[in-house]
Amino acid sequence: MAARADRLRTGPDADFRADAFPGLASIHIDAVGRQHVVIKSGSRRVTICFQGAPVAVAPAKVTFELAGLAGLFAAQRNVAALQLLFDGSSAAADWTMTAMEKRDALIALDAHYNAASHRDVALMIYGSAKVDAEWVADGCELKDYVRRCRTRGVRLMQGDYRRLLR
Repeated sequence: MAARADRLRTGPDADFRADAFPGLASIHIDAVGRQHVVIKSGSRRVTICFQGAPVAVAPAKVTFELAGLAGLFAAQRNVAALQLLFDGSSAAADWTMTAMEKRDALIALDAHYNAASHRDVALMIYGSAKVDAEWVADGCELKDYVRRCRTRGVRLMQGDYRRLLR
């Protein structure tokens, strides 16, 4: 999505701040001097290509540029995604069960190779409230889940990740 940043007219219109996003925003400047602001949270991602005033320095007035009907329709999707990012809507809804299991497997694998206990892994995945309430000596579902995650992570490391690329 193309846009122009202007700082000459300050006031209520200068409302774009790169550091004010609930998600992660990164700025990349290409060889021509265009600023590519990537805003992402969970699986949502919007890239805005700015020309004009540097948006990382101070608030700027933003004018979005559209080229034809095709540009309008593409911008409609980006504006909807940008609105979701601005609203701070939960990105957890974007995670499928399979994606969460893979994420947990990678967390467990990394923790395993850094000598973390099963309880530490459960704390990373679920947080202290759930772990403190449900962690018991034997027969704990959280312990079983962490063990399965570690096993799944080791399988991914040993070559099962290739199935993800197909």
